[in-house]
Amino acid sequence: MKFRMVTVGALLALICVNISNGQAPSRTPQIHWVQSPQQATALAQQFNTPILAYVTSKHCGYCRKMERETWSNPQIIAMVDGGFIPLELNAERDAELISSLRISAFPTTLLFTPDAQYLAGAPGYQSPTQLAALLKRVQHPEIAAQHVQASQ
Repeated sequence: MKFRMVTVGALLALICVNISNGQAPSRTPQIHWVQSPQQATALAQQFNTPILAYVTSKHCGYCRKMERETWSNPQIIAMVDGGFIPLELNAERDAELISSLRISAFPTTLLFTPDAQYLAGAPGYQSPTQLAALLKRVQHPEIAAQHVQASQ
């Protein structure tokens, strides 16, 4: 019940922001990316949900392709909405964090536990099929636990 109230509150806030910017609320399903790593971690811990980080750059052609073809795919949207806190890291805005993560390819997709331990990742463009396979791999707790133990 608490999760629904937070989700409804977040949705209403997004609608209000769109309306105040003169935009109609979007009817097309989309991923609502969290822009702050701290906010994503807090939400992930609150709901015990893994973090999905999309690392992008404004000058990256394959990032735009991934946004058009993968992040807008209904199956991917449903998987992200159903099991992840989506975090967008931007090379220009989050340069220090991206450097500390040693990310050198754009786009890059990273998955973390709710307490921000690395689970898995994939550099470069991911098709909907490739990304779905990556997301399914970490949606199963026993597999995710194996990844965390292997990285320690």
